[in-house]
Amino acid sequence: MKPAKRTAPAEGVAPLLAAPDSLCGQSANTLAAQIRAGNLSASTLLEAHLERIAAVNPCINALVTVDIEAA
Repeated sequence: MKPAKRTAPAEGVAPLLAAPDSLCGQSANTLAAQIRAGNLSASTLLEAHLERIAAVNPCINALVTVDIEAA
């Protein structure tokens, strides 16, 4: 069986996989260590993930409700 052909995302569509060097591409352990060390704030991490949700969720429709105010 031939492997599926990979194509670039359509214009204006975010790639579904986060870049490994972005906040959303790092492991929870790594991010927790950065927060404990004072190198990263929880609010910065939250904002990065909310931006990622806004970029990707319209394509995959994984989240029905995002309650930004309660976050």
